[in-house]
Amino acid sequence: MGHGNFGSNGEIVLRVTFGFQADAADLAAWTTCFEHASKMLYHATSGTARIAQVVYANDSTGGTSADAWITEYGWSYFDAQHPGEPEGFFGTDDISMTLSSTAASKPFEVLHEFGHYAFGLGDEYSPTDSRIKCTAKQQQLVAPGVDNPNVEQACIMGARPINNSGYSSTDPVHGWITEFCNEANHLHNPGTSHAIEHGDKSCEEVIQQLYPNVEIARGSPKRDFTAFSAPVWTPADPGSEIVLVANGAEFGPAAGATPSDVIMEAANYFSESASSANDSVELIPYETPVPHLNVPAQPSVAQAVEVAAKTIKRRARQRVTRTIVVFATSSAGLPSMSERAKELARDGIRVVTVGLGQNQATLQALAQETNGAYYEANPSHDVNKVRDDVMSFVDELRLGPPIFKLSSDSITTRKKTVRIDEGARRIKFVLSHPPNAGLRLSAAPINPAARAPGHISVLSNPKRSYQTLTVDQPVPGKWKVEIQGLSDAPFTLTAYSDNPKVRVGVTGAERLYRRGDEVTLHTVVSCPSPVVGLSRAVAKVTSPKGKTKTHRLKKGRGGVHSATFRVKEPGSYEVQVIVRNKGRARPAGLASEDLAAFDAAFKIPKFRRVKRFRVHVV
Repeated sequence: MGHGNFGSNGEIVLRVTFGFQADAADLAAWTTCFEHASKMLYHATSGTARIAQVVYANDSTGGTSADAWITEYGWSYFDAQHPGEPEGFFGTDDISMTLSSTAASKPFEVLHEFGHYAFGLGDEYSPTDSRIKCTAKQQQLVAPGVDNPNVEQACIMGARPINNSGYSSTDPVHGWITEFCNEANHLHNPGTSHAIEHGDKSCEEVIQQLYPNVEIARGSPKRDFTAFSAPVWTPADPGSEIVLVANGAEFGPAAGATPSDVIMEAANYFSESASSANDSVELIPYETPVPHLNVPAQPSVAQAVEVAAKTIKRRARQRVTRTIVVFATSSAGLPSMSERAKELARDGIRVVTVGLGQNQATLQALAQETNGAYYEANPSHDVNKVRDDVMSFVDELRLGPPIFKLSSDSITTRKKTVRIDEGARRIKFVLSHPPNAGLRLSAAPINPAARAPGHISVLSNPKRSYQTLTVDQPVPGKWKVEIQGLSDAPFTLTAYSDNPKVRVGVTGAERLYRRGDEVTLHTVVSCPSPVVGLSRAVAKVTSPKGKTKTHRLKKGRGGVHSATFRVKEPGSYEVQVIVRNKGRARPAGLASEDLAAFDAAFKIPKFRRVKRFRVHVV
C-alpha cells in the first residue's frame, strides 16, 4: 500500500519494508532517522502533521502494503506523479517510495521523498541545473545548521541536489531547509518537475488541495515541540489475516454453482491454502450460527463487521495483510458504514464485499473506501467467476498480481508455458473448476537447472472446486504447466510469482464513477523503484456488455504509465493491466552514466504481470 494512512488529525501511519534482513543497529538508525524526519515535518506544518507510527516488515516480507522500501543499493527516489492532478500515491497497493540504506543518516532525504509520495510535489530544482529554483531569497545560502531568521528558509522540495547539507543531524529543524514554499515566496520556474506538473502553484497550494487541514509554516515556523512525540515502531508479522463475515445459514451442503457455494468454497479455500505459520483465517457469522462452530452469531452483518474489525485489531502484532471478506445476503440490512470504513482504512484493513442481495451501493462504498473490492453474486451472475475473483483478490494481496489468468474458453490446449522470475520466493498455480471435475494439475521446469526445481506441495480434493500447486524457492526459467484428465469441464488457471522485486500499482479505480465520466488509470511498476522501458504496458477494458478494448499505457514522468477511457454505460467494467519486461526495463530517473553501476548491484528480472480489478459505474 501502501497501506499507510494520513489521519484527519495529521497523524500519519507509514508502512516500511526492509529489502534485506535488518538487524538491531539498522532498526536503531532508522528509528532515529524517522523521528528527525517527523520532527522536520511537524515543524514545517506548524504542528499539523507528523509521523505517528511506523509499521515495519523485515527481509522483503511487506507484500503489497509498503509505503517505503529500504534497499541496500543506490539512491532514494520517488518522482512519480499523477499527470495534471494534485494527488499523491499515498495508500496505493504496490506503490512506494524507495529509500537507500544510506538515507538512515539523512532524515531530510526521507522527508523530501515523502513530499513526492504523499503530497504529490515535484522537485523545485532542474535536472540539468542543481541550483535551487524556488524563492529568490533562498539563493542567499546560509551555513548548514545555522538558524538565520532574516533569511527565507529554503523549500524542502528544492534542496535535494545539495546532498542534504542543509540540516543538522542533531538539530534537524534549525538548518536553512525547513519549509515548503507558499504562494508568497514561491518563484515559478518552468524547468522544474514541480512546475511541469503543477504550473505556478506553490507546494502549499498543492498540499492543501489534498489535505486542507495541513498548515504550511511561513517565515520562521514556531518551534514549540512540547506536543511532539516520536513515531512508534511496530513490527509486522509475515503473512495474512482473513476474517470472513457470512450468514451462518449459508453453511449447508454445497449445492453447486449457487451463492451459498461461493461462501462455502471461499471459506474452504482460505483456510486450506493458508500457511499455518504465517496466515490466520477466522469466521464471524451473523443472524444464524454455523453448525459445529462454537462462535455466537451476531444480530446483523454490520455488527459482525464490527466484531471482525475488533478481532483483527486486538492482535498483539500486526500481519502484513489484513482483510475482512463480507458476504451480505438480502435478508441483512446494511446501514451506511462510511465512518467505520475510514477507521478500517486507517488501520490498514481492506474489506472485500460480495453482494448476495440488494445492498449494492453500501457494499461498493465500504469496499472502495477501504481500497478493497466489490463483487455481486446472484442467479443472474456467473457465481463460479465471483468465487474465483474473491479468492484471487486475497491471493493478490498476499502474492501480488498474477503472471497470467486463463479460462478454458480462451485457450486451445491444456498446456501452458510460463517464465518464472529470477528472485521468486514462491510460485503458486491455482486451478478452479466444478466439483468432481476429474481434472489434475501438474507443473515442472522445462530445462531443470543443476538444483532441484524447489519444494512442491499440492492441495487437491475432488470434492472441492479448486486445486493448488505451490513451489517454494523455484528454479527460475521456463516451466510447463499441464491440466490432465478427460473431463471437458470449464476451468480457470491462475499463476502467481511471490517476488518482492516486482510490484505493480494502479490508481484510478478507487472511486465510484458516473456514466459519461473519463477514467484515468496511472500505473507504476517498481523493481523496487519505478521503472521505464517496459516491453509491453496496456490496459484491457471490458464493458458491462462484454465489449473489450485495449488501451496503451503511455509513459510519463517518474515511471508513471497512464491510459484514459470513457465509461458510457452503468455497471462493472473489468480491467486487466498487463505489463512485461523482456530485459530492457531500467529505473526511472536514473542517469545513463549510472546505469552500469545499478546493473552491477541489482538486476531487474524479466517478468510478466496481469493486475485485474473493476471500475464501478452508476
